[in-house]
Amino acid sequence: MKKFLLLSLCYTNFVHAAVFCDIDGKRVSLTSTRAQECVDSLLMGSGVCFNGDRKEAITLLNSTYVRGLFQGTDGEYIANAHFFGPDSIRYNMFDLANDYSEAFRIERCKK
Repeated sequence: MKKFLLLSLCYTNFVHAAVFCDIDGKRVSLTSTRAQECVDSLLMGSGVCFNGDRKEAITLLNSTYVRGLFQGTDGEYIANAHFFGPDSIRYNMFDLANDYSEAFRIERCKK
């Protein structure tokens, strides 16, 4: 029940924005039941894009919901999503086990 409530809140809070990752040539939303499959894409900064309101996409990337996707990793997570340039988002990936971080830029999804 708690998981359903969390997903329901996530869907209602981010109706004007979506963040996607590319899994086997298909876009998977961070608010879908397959969101866990996006963890590697977010950590590598590849195959990630967004649609809709950029401010809401940033809020989603910085949310506890997305942070929860990284539970079970060895200290890897993303944080600090923010506006970057006129139409992009930048976020940081942190790998605590290897004392490493890197910044990634994502852009709007191409049609």
